[in-house]
Amino acid sequence: MGLCCTQWPYVADGPARVPHTSTKRECVLIVYKHIEKTAGTTLVQWFHELARRGDLTYHSRYFHATGQCATCRSRGNGTANWTPECRCNFASQKHYVMEQFEKRVLHGDRRPFWTFLNDSTPRPWRAVLEFHGTDADLQQFLHRAVRLRAETSGGCSVRATTVWRHPVAHWTSRYNFYVHNGWMHRRKGEPLPPLLEWVRENPNDQTHDLLRGALRNFNHRIRNNDTLLHWQAMRTLRHFDLLFPIERLAQLARALCDALGVDVAECPSVGYANVGKRKRSTPDGPSLEEWTNLTRQYGAVDARLHRHAEESAKQLIDA
Repeated sequence: MGLCCTQWPYVADGPARVPHTSTKRECVLIVYKHIEKTAGTTLVQWFHELARRGDLTYHSRYFHATGQCATCRSRGNGTANWTPECRCNFASQKHYVMEQFEKRVLHGDRRPFWTFLNDSTPRPWRAVLEFHGTDADLQQFLHRAVRLRAETSGGCSVRATTVWRHPVAHWTSRYNFYVHNGWMHRRKGEPLPPLLEWVRENPNDQTHDLLRGALRNFNHRIRNNDTLLHWQAMRTLRHFDLLFPIERLAQLARALCDALGVDVAECPSVGYANVGKRKRSTPDGPSLEEWTNLTRQYGAVDARLHRHAEESAKQLIDA
């Protein structure tokens, strides 16, 4: 077997699992923007399955998988030797991983594998960097990823992916999620804020999540200027070659397997991880006509980008 197809097992609790297929692409870096309540947990579990099989490494602050930390913290004795259960230095992990791919693509590092910090275990040149929650450095990493993508002689495929949802479905799902987890920050005895109040306080929710760190004043959302917000979002989304609506999640999984070189027969299936697991707390909501007006007023950019995601995915699938 050539070096390009050697499989590196995932080190975790129990024995390593040897991947099923030997058709993996030699070098793939995937930037994944995980927008809240867009089947993110489902995709994370899907990526984790590929990591367990040794097909890739997965690097995340919020959805960390055992054995996937590339930068272990010191244990207090001055050493930071890698172990599957190490205390991860999340602040530096994504930078470290990106630096390894930059060394390969921009500086001619042609090692058949790369290694985690203070570890000699060979890792495949296939990695996923996830951006989620308070991560505000997506724009910086996209800039670095675009530079790698432009270096065609580097022998590495650089992809960017995210999932989009219709704003009505997103508002109601996120509202229920926050109610379920008690994240409404209410004072004792206060009633739940109405769903309509939630909508008004979270205009174009997904777009602002996408642009976290890109807007000068993120905590004060761009209101009453959909043209500017849409322009900012499209400037970012132009770098995402795998932009899919949530309705085509299964097809996104197949597209990701194709990008990684995973055989169709060995591509994990996806299912909605959080569907049906919690009681819905949404009261009797607005009528269809009211939702249409609310979307026009508070979610027009999210709705346009959902249509854009549908068109983008269709073009890719039909190609």
